[in-house]
Amino acid sequence: RPGAHRRNSASVWTSARPAHRAALDRPLLAGGHSFGGRMTSTAASESPLDGVHGLVFFAFPLHQPGKPEMKRADHLGAVTIPMLFLTGTRDELADLDLLQPVCKRLGKRATLHLLDTADHGFRVLKRSRKSDEDVFVEMARVVRPGGLAVVLTEDAGALEEILARKEVPFRVTRSCQAAIRGVAPTIFALKRS
Repeated sequence: RPGAHRRNSASVWTSARPAHRAALDRPLLAGGHSFGGRMTSTAASESPLDGVHGLVFFAFPLHQPGKPEMKRADHLGAVTIPMLFLTGTRDELADLDLLQPVCKRLGKRATLHLLDTADHGFRVLKRSRKSDEDVFVEMARVVRPGGLAVVLTEDAGALEEILARKEVPFRVTRSCQAAIRGVAPTIFALKRS
């Protein structure tokens, strides 16, 4: 659906501009959870995002559940800035046997960080998880601390949960909503507390 695709990319470009102005020369990261991350990478593959130094994917949706394929990653080769994939080892939308070769093909532009026992919504198996570190704290630690980030997510609750943790060194400084294909991604500009 070309019309929806153009609206999604336009929303990302529109969101990045004011965040770039607010960042005041600090590193700016863009991305999101699931579809929000894919929207952001698609926009970045078509045209650079103002002032964005890297993309962060909180559970990149490589394929539909139970239908492993890599078609949704085709555009990533056109992204020219670094990409960080934060992916659970039980993510049913990102088969690791497919995602790892995608990241390898992207070379130095891609970093894959696996979240032990986490699923697509970052629920973990506490009894079998190797680390005592909270998965949300782990993600915050891995994402560039001290940077400013624009995060688009159709699941504002997941990001709010990350931000509600006292150990996470970020706080929301700006948010707005945009309706896209019946989904309301939330755009957050974050800065270190």
